[in-house]
Amino acid sequence: MLKKLLQGIFLGVFIVLPGMSGGTAFLILGIYKKVLRDFASLNLKPYAGLGMGAVIGVASSVMLMGYFFEKQPTYTLPLILGALWGSAPLLLKENNALREKSLPLTSKFLFLLAGAALGWTLGIEPPSVHPAGDTSSYVFLLLAGVIASSTMLIPGISGSAVLIVLGVYGDLLLYLRQMEAFPLLFFGAGCIGGLLGLPGLVLKLFHRSRSFFSFFVAGLILGSGRALFPEELTLTAVILTAAGFLVVAKWGGKSSSRS
Repeated sequence: MLKKLLQGIFLGVFIVLPGMSGGTAFLILGIYKKVLRDFASLNLKPYAGLGMGAVIGVASSVMLMGYFFEKQPTYTLPLILGALWGSAPLLLKENNALREKSLPLTSKFLFLLAGAALGWTLGIEPPSVHPAGDTSSYVFLLLAGVIASSTMLIPGISGSAVLIVLGVYGDLLLYLRQMEAFPLLFFGAGCIGGLLGLPGLVLKLFHRSRSFFSFFVAGLILGSGRALFPEELTLTAVILTAAGFLVVAKWGGKSSSRS
């Protein structure tokens, strides 16, 4: 039980950090295939300790991330931008997309460009908080939970990056810090529904179109960085962006290779 609890805390901290993938975390812990089998068969009882630990890890890291996101955006946004961009090459590396020969180089570039264009379009505005009580926001939080949770089991795809692409990452940090139950219930319901109902389908589609999926999502991640781009390009912003990129690209890559 203690081992599961500690693994859950690690998982919770890992998935809150932008650029870090839940699927990669499961690989590091050595339980990736088992998790996929058990979730597909709805065998969730063995994961009670893991779930408790994940809640602790998420809560503790959210408090820290939320503080810096809200109080120090000048320094936090460039760091998150670098972490977001760092997850793109990690995604391609972990899924062996760069070496895949079934997709021509030109097609890879076009899929990357298409994803980047869509991400750039979606990232028009920086992360902000939607007004509480806005029904459309609650419905969107539900859908965001479904999308983020159903894709998080794919190694290299960061659930936090997906939430940044969808424009709700900052909202959720604030909701969690302020313990706003109603929007969190919608998001949580979406996450549960996504985890129980969609990972099998998403993984099947992913494995059938691994290269296309990887390059398109990598482009989506790169393009959505528009929402986090600093208003003023300073040396500090460049250094923080580079630091975030290197931490995710280097540490994330080494961690997954050890698994």
